[in-house]
Amino acid sequence: MKITAIPQLYRNFKRWREILAVLRRYGLADWLTHFRLPFRDALKDRRGVPLSKYTREQRVRMALTDLGPTFIKLGQILASRPDLVGPGLSEELKQLRANVAPDQTEQVRETLRNELGKGYESHFQTIDFKPLATASIGQVHRAVLNDGSRVVLKVQRSGIEKKMQQDMEVLAGIAQLAERVDALSVWGPGEMVRQLAPMITRELDFTRERQN
Repeated sequence: MKITAIPQLYRNFKRWREILAVLRRYGLADWLTHFRLPFRDALKDRRGVPLSKYTREQRVRMALTDLGPTFIKLGQILASRPDLVGPGLSEELKQLRANVAPDQTEQVRETLRNELGKGYESHFQTIDFKPLATASIGQVHRAVLNDGSRVVLKVQRSGIEKKMQQDMEVLAGIAQLAERVDALSVWGPGEMVRQLAPMITRELDFTRERQN
């Protein structure tokens, strides 16, 4: 997966703003006010829901959850490094769970058409479109093949690959900015993003999972 530099992030302006809005909501965007970003003013004087009852560690976890699967994976990397983030944040990030609604039936049908062809129904006697389980990247459905075999069908969430690739581009730019902030550079943000890239690629490769 290609990781782009800061100048190329401007094509992802909308997602960049969404990410900053979540960081701002949880009071985690103060460090970005040092940079002359075109959307810097959006970071000022907005707190959203009062968060006084939450610790900073809890707010980091909540923000990563809101930002979706790419950032949840980043949090899982951080959780394994108490030497960098401290034991408190490490323990909090171990609680990270995706909180996502399942794709609707028509979205699942569209994904199956794209992956298996328009006649995908011919491979199955039945498909239960009510998901058995839902995760950040995919969801699982019961199905019965034509030979009567009962199987589970794992379907990737609609549009998730494009979104996660876009998030990786944005994260690469954020990491470059963070490297210039003394309090954050000690975490090695650039290296974290480099570690995250192959993990995301593996998560998105459902054929690899099937082979295992």
